[in-house]
Amino acid sequence: MRLLFASITVLILLLNYHNCDSMQAGNTGIYFEFPSRIMDKPGSQPFLISEVIQSLFPELTNPRRMSVTDLSDQEDLEEFQEGGYTFVLRGDFDKNGKADIAFVGKSQTNNNAFFAILEIDTNKVVRRFFQDDFCPNKAVLMIDPSLIPRTDVIVVHCSMSGDYCANVYWDGQQYVIRNCD
Repeated sequence: MRLLFASITVLILLLNYHNCDSMQAGNTGIYFEFPSRIMDKPGSQPFLISEVIQSLFPELTNPRRMSVTDLSDQEDLEEFQEGGYTFVLRGDFDKNGKADIAFVGKSQTNNNAFFAILEIDTNKVVRRFFQDDFCPNKAVLMIDPSLIPRTDVIVVHCSMSGDYCANVYWDGQQYVIRNCD
């Protein structure tokens, strides 16, 4: 089993470095994004988060998506790879038929991580949810569809050790943040 997991980890890393757009997680409709161009549907114009992030978050100084270089040490990197974490998730989190992109980022405004959800609406990207100072220093994401039936719950971990995490989900009217139990 450990050999299988190690093989999957190597495959993910290879896909990451060969500019693969995304990898679907099971049959959940959620995609784990790699640092390549993001497309909302086949045939659409791809874009980089970095291309739109500054205009969508003018209150931040030089905002950027978090990356593995933000992880503090080798132990964090191993936990990131083995725990199924990511910095960017793609799905339809509010079930409105439009592609959503959830990601964690940092800026030079402070050293804290922020969390945001963007929506791809026709040919434009719209800011749907934003929480600045979400976590001190770093944050990672994962999906837990088992928490609320028929709902994609985004779990934001503020540390690899699990000291603090929050569940973010659409309640039918707005995005809600709840501390993990």
